[in-house]
Amino acid sequence: MSNGKFPTQKQLAFLISRKITTVGIDPKPMLKKTLDQFNGYYLQMIKDAMSEDIKKAIIFSR
Repeated sequence: MSNGKFPTQKQLAFLISRKITTVGIDPKPMLKKTLDQFNGYYLQMIKDAMSEDIKKAIIFSR
């Protein structure tokens, strides 16, 4: 608020974007927990399933 006036929505958006450009923002790892869970559990299940499929394909092709 300068001179008793509030900035317009456009001016405020400009000021916020300029501040983010110069200073940046802290990262928010929103998906980290999900990715860790996926890598720890589901990735192993996928690897096991692929191994089984490959074994079956080799046996079937003989």
